[in-house]
Amino acid sequence: MNRKILRALYAPQPKGQLTMSEHRASVNAVCVFPAGKYWEQSYGPRIVSGSDDGSLLIWDPETGVTNRIGEHEDWVRSVCVLPGAGGGAPRIVSGSGDKTVRVWREQEEGVWKWELAGEHENGVNSVCVLPGTGGGAPRIVSGSWDKTVRVWREQEEGVWKWELAGEHEDWVRSVCVLPGAGGGAPRIVSGSRDGTVRVWREEQRKGWEEQICLQLDSSVSSFASYEHYILIAQDNQTVRVWLPDEDPEGQHMLWIKVPASIESVIWNVDPQTGTLHKPEIIAGTSRGLATFTIGDLPF
Repeated sequence: MNRKILRALYAPQPKGQLTMSEHRASVNAVCVFPAGKYWEQSYGPRIVSGSDDGSLLIWDPETGVTNRIGEHEDWVRSVCVLPGAGGGAPRIVSGSGDKTVRVWREQEEGVWKWELAGEHENGVNSVCVLPGTGGGAPRIVSGSWDKTVRVWREQEEGVWKWELAGEHEDWVRSVCVLPGAGGGAPRIVSGSRDGTVRVWREEQRKGWEEQICLQLDSSVSSFASYEHYILIAQDNQTVRVWLPDEDPEGQHMLWIKVPASIESVIWNVDPQTGTLHKPEIIAGTSRGLATFTIGDLPF
């Protein structure tokens, strides 16, 4: 295995950093709600957070104003932003220990209402958005303790129907989207406590099928995608960089051993351009925030 790591830095809290502390328990998930003009008022990017206390909050880091979106009956483990239907305002998707996937719409300024996309048989660990293709609407992907990966399609406003993308042998910890090979339709990637990362592709008139199954040496805790690269965090304190289409068996993955447990990983992407300044990884660990710079990416 090749370890091309130039530096690793545990970052202290910057001076003057803004902090929002209105949750009553651990914060499990955050995402960015895009800037725009909503209810005749212009907003910059805002932060959506979900917590073990069941609540969802939206926070404006420029003004420090926090609004409550709503609550689940159990912990919230994952949140993401769903583009608005027909060019409307974006919506928020949340997955919870109460087994539900919910979609939140801002009905009037500061007032959010939820609709039920659907339910799993057990808690929902992860949600993400599958982009629409050929003029189709985006869909929601969810992964659950019930071991399934499901895709939710909005049939009409507020009415959702799910289909099974695939199943693992143990609960699903994380889901994300991978661009299609050769410009094809986007695919789904799921990681599980069964130690596998699986790529699922949609076939016309056949539904979803497993395309690639990568077997690892421990459970998957989190991952993130950038272009065709998948960043995998494992319970054995390892982060891996995988290019599924070029290396389906993972024989040439880069890997990083982290001296702490890893809760989440992301690519350090420039928010303005959507590109990497350099191959840099940010990990949330039991020792704090860590940044890793990779000498070069495989392939």
